[in-house]
Amino acid sequence: MKSAFLIHRVSAGSGNLSRRFLETLLRKHGYEPRYHCLEEGPVDLRTAQSDLIAIAGGDGTLGKLLPQLRNWGGGEFAILPSGTANNVARSMGILDLDDALHVDAVTSPFNIGQYFCGGKTKLFCESVGIGALASMIKKSSGPAFGQEKLRRGREHLAEMIAEMVPFYLQVETEGGSFDGDFLAVEFLNAGIAGPSLPLSPNATPTRAQFDIYSIRAAQRNAFIAWLRSDLNCPAPGIHKFTSYAAFECKNNHDLRVDDQIVGPSGAKRKVEIKFDSLHINTKVPR
Repeated sequence: MKSAFLIHRVSAGSGNLSRRFLETLLRKHGYEPRYHCLEEGPVDLRTAQSDLIAIAGGDGTLGKLLPQLRNWGGGEFAILPSGTANNVARSMGILDLDDALHVDAVTSPFNIGQYFCGGKTKLFCESVGIGALASMIKKSSGPAFGQEKLRRGREHLAEMIAEMVPFYLQVETEGGSFDGDFLAVEFLNAGIAGPSLPLSPNATPTRAQFDIYSIRAAQRNAFIAWLRSDLNCPAPGIHKFTSYAAFECKNNHDLRVDDQIVGPSGAKRKVEIKFDSLHINTKVPR
């Protein structure tokens, strides 16, 4: 039997997944687990002498573990999606807890996004965003859980976009530049972002290209209507795939890296977005 290091964020999502359930799930798929609960203390992956690292948590848990996963140098990791949105997992086709554990799951490179600004680098798994989605995170709509949390987030975003003053942005990419007046620009490593919004059906961390998804001022009403729909039709917006992007962020722009607000602060700053030189191997459904 192979070995697995099980890292568990007990409070993720509804918080109803037990250690016993997860260990039983891993054994069912041929792994003998060693367990670590993140609520009991930080984890050190340098001690993870295992065939697999299994992460039971949501997008925030995965994002916080990225620096250690990057430097682990071991075998593979698998996401056991147990958060509220599970944007990163869902963008890779991982919909259920054991999708990445099945015998026919394949190993694929998980490409890590890299945000660089002012001499500082941050890694990200979901997206870097400027504008509406970043503002929504900054001005949280209050405590809620599960689907109600996602519903509130979408409605809060719709209300913000309805009142938002468009901002001008020029973006440089490896294939040229574009500019305009926008309500939001998202540099998507994962095609699902924010309150479980399927913004890009083709963006996934296994692709090695970002989808620069932008909402122009003229698309305001269409995007609000989409937010208040069942989200089964494509999101209104413009798509551009690239492996590198740069833009100048002004001091009145709200800017996020995954779920962390990193701006505005100070004067104009140049932001560069690219992929990290290393990737990590992840298990995904065939």
